[in-house]
Amino acid sequence: MFVAEANAVEAVRSNQKVAELKPSTAPTSIAASGSLVAVGTEDSKVTVYKWDGKTLSEAGVLTNNKGAVSALAFSPDGSK
Repeated sequence: MFVAEANAVEAVRSNQKVAELKPSTAPTSIAASGSLVAVGTEDSKVTVYKWDGKTLSEAGVLTNNKGAVSALAFSPDGSK
């Protein structure tokens, strides 16, 4: 499970924090699907990370959003 906090994103397993990521801007939303984790931030960006079970590594950044990203979702079939 991934949790967005005031200044960090935590990966939690069995009620234990197993990893922490501190983005440069406060996270405002989060969504996960398989090994991908998307984190929206106050600066209108969405950063996509790959999760290998231990660490989050940046896979790409989506820009040109109109404001802080307040909600994120992956489509159930993975097509969008």
